[in-house]
Amino acid sequence: MKKVTLQKMKISNFKGITKKEIDFNGKNTLITGLNEVGKSTIVDAYYWLTIGQNALGNTKFEVRPRDINGNEIHDITTSVECVFSVEKNGQAIKFTLRRDEIEDLTQKQRAELKENAIAPKKSFYFIDNAPYTQKIFNGKLEELFCDLSYFAIISNPFAFFRLNETNQRQLLTMVCGNVADDEIEGFETVKEICGAVNTPNQVKEALTKEIRAMQKEFDSIPAKIQTHEIYCDRYADYDKQIAEYESKIEELEKEYSELKKQDKILISSMNKQPKQPDESNITSIENKIKLEKSKFVGFKKTLQQLNKQKADNACPNCGFPILDFSEQIKITEKNIEKSNKNIIKMNTLLENAKKSYQMELDFYNSQIANFANEEQNIISNREKLAVEMEAKRDDFLHVNTEVDRLKQAKKTQEQINLLNKEQIDLDEKLADAMTKYDTINKFILDKSEAVVAIINNNFETIQFKLFEMQTNGELKTCCKVMKDGVSYANINTASKIHSGLEIAKLFCDYFNILLPIWIDEKESINTLPIMENQFICAKVLDIDSILPNKTEFDCEEKYLNEKEKLLAEYKCKMFIREM
Repeated sequence: MKKVTLQKMKISNFKGITKKEIDFNGKNTLITGLNEVGKSTIVDAYYWLTIGQNALGNTKFEVRPRDINGNEIHDITTSVECVFSVEKNGQAIKFTLRRDEIEDLTQKQRAELKENAIAPKKSFYFIDNAPYTQKIFNGKLEELFCDLSYFAIISNPFAFFRLNETNQRQLLTMVCGNVADDEIEGFETVKEICGAVNTPNQVKEALTKEIRAMQKEFDSIPAKIQTHEIYCDRYADYDKQIAEYESKIEELEKEYSELKKQDKILISSMNKQPKQPDESNITSIENKIKLEKSKFVGFKKTLQQLNKQKADNACPNCGFPILDFSEQIKITEKNIEKSNKNIIKMNTLLENAKKSYQMELDFYNSQIANFANEEQNIISNREKLAVEMEAKRDDFLHVNTEVDRLKQAKKTQEQINLLNKEQIDLDEKLADAMTKYDTINKFILDKSEAVVAIINNNFETIQFKLFEMQTNGELKTCCKVMKDGVSYANINTASKIHSGLEIAKLFCDYFNILLPIWIDEKESINTLPIMENQFICAKVLDIDSILPNKTEFDCEEKYLNEKEKLLAEYKCKMFIREM
């Protein structure tokens, strides 16, 4: 096994320590002093150098010293250097680690830096005074020590218990080993249920959701059936009832169609009203007579003008007409005679037309009187048909509504039948899922007990509780440490240190390395377990232990004065000695 010991440590300008050099010489060491003399600062410096954290596991914390006003002190270098010895197979090598931190400023920025400002920082890393990047530096440390992720757990008894429960479980399983599924009874059955891909926990979780969903659906079915039963008779023969009503619909449609035909016939009869006589012939003859009379008057006027012209055109000497109008007068007289005959003829035609029209009008009026009586009968008959047709329509609507109701009731009845089938299917599926769930749950419980046993077999005084049974029967993973039946949170500091040392020993064996173990608050523990690691302990100085016996003083006041002098004397003193 590889053993690492701390030989020497140099600290410069780290928190409250301006300069300090400590020789550990690979021995168990006790650091004592009053509170705030820098004991915990030494521990923080050690972890800042090795893993970039403080003793509490924080990566962001102040390392620069401050002045009396609380301002960072500028233009200084914070430095921590440790000399280690590594012994393996009887051979030992020494190496030096150093980390320096300076302000990362240009010359101009430094000149402009205010007193109360916080400057950016930059770290430099060295192994045996050779500079390295942080990444290479950390890689070298892992070669010299171990994986730096576990450095604090091996060297600090409080580090493991600051991790969350998930990380604690993972580390314990990694170091103590796990239990393979095929080592647990019933594995083959569970494997058949889960398949090659899924793990029992995943299948159990899926089954839990599936069972809850199915149970919820199963429980809701009776209420759904009860709701549906309001709207139908579960045992009625709706197909027969629907067929009867649809037959009734066909009869009503035929009867209604017949009534419509009768109504069309009546409407057709009403459209056969007698045709009124036409007066247009009389009007035409009268217009022709007017036209002919107008011609007759025109011919008369023309004859008068011709006779006048004939008289006016006689020669004053002989009385003989100068112009001859006799031919024109003769033609005009013939036209007058012809026009007069036409007027007489057309008057005769007009009288005949009026007589004929009067006869037609008398016949029309007699027909109209008869039609009026017939029309009243038709209207009366149509009104009766309308009442019958309206009744048929009402019957049709009522029957159709009933058919729709029956069809909807049939659908509801079918839904009830489906729900009944679904209830039976769900009951079978629930039984099957519950059987699988119980099989997997037993397997998981058995495995969890085996895992707890294999982990707890690695410890003497502490035991881990890795599973908690919930009120719903579910097994929830956890990681709670118990010491003598008391949880870690409720045990005293000494018990916490002992618990952490058991963890550290387990990891030392797993990684085959012994690292220096730092124990703060050493005053809370009387004895340390026998371990091959180097112990470096910090303890608060008990001022009462260095005072003379109280009985040696004359009065209480003298005793208190002496105690105050000692407190002032030891205020800045730190004592380092081999344990």
